[in-house]
Amino acid sequence: MALLIHLAGLLHEATTQLYTLNPHDAPEPAQLFARFLGWARSRSTS
Repeated sequence: MALLIHLAGLLHEATTQLYTLNPHDAPEPAQLFARFLGWARSRSTS
């Protein structure tokens, strides 16, 4: 869980930097999510 929180922070940082540096040609938010967090599957805690 800590890794996902850390990666979410990096996703936020990357998004901010990408849109600041190149607002018209940055990747779509869904693409960034897939790259940073999409690979992680949620696990059932039951």
